[in-house]
Amino acid sequence: MAKKTCSKGHIYDSNIYGDNCPFCPSTGTGTVVNENVDGKTVRNFDAPGGTEMIQDGRTFVGGSPTNPTIPMGGIGGGGGVAGGTVIRPADNGTGTPSGRKLVGFLVTYNTTPTGQSFNIYEGKNFVGRDLTVNIPVQGDSQISGKHLSVLYRPADRKFKFKDEQSSNGTYVNEVLIDEGELNTYDVIRIGSTNLTFIAIPQPDQK
Repeated sequence: MAKKTCSKGHIYDSNIYGDNCPFCPSTGTGTVVNENVDGKTVRNFDAPGGTEMIQDGRTFVGGSPTNPTIPMGGIGGGGGVAGGTVIRPADNGTGTPSGRKLVGFLVTYNTTPTGQSFNIYEGKNFVGRDLTVNIPVQGDSQISGKHLSVLYRPADRKFKFKDEQSSNGTYVNEVLIDEGELNTYDVIRIGSTNLTFIAIPQPDQK
């Protein structure tokens, strides 16, 4: 075996795979099938990286073929090899999940001194500590895996939030509340992290 180590630290036989690490799904040439069927894209990789599924602005590598929202294995578990799962943004290079319009932001200065912003899109956006949610907020152990959701419906143009049975609750403008409506510059506190909500005025709004 001619051992080679890729940039991610995987060791493999270069006599078989050459420069393409078999443990990195992105190295597979891949074939796209069932693109944009039922809101997901499925790619079957030629390299043994497994199956890649894109849904709700996220990519699941090694996920369940019948339900990509139930990934198999742990995050980062070998890039889809042996049941591992890798999750990364799926924005087709545009920064926007397929079919969902950008409607607002959450901004925080707790995660970095220079600030960090998270996009809010039409439909439901889950916020929490897990890397699988739409808006993952890292570095605060008081935040639940799926802490709260922010919902925007074009029909009524309202932003609604709901605490998803978190351990430490959700505060809006320092009031502990389970659900309600958000207005621009409302401050959401989850754990010790403050998130300022900003809505984007739609083109035909006054």
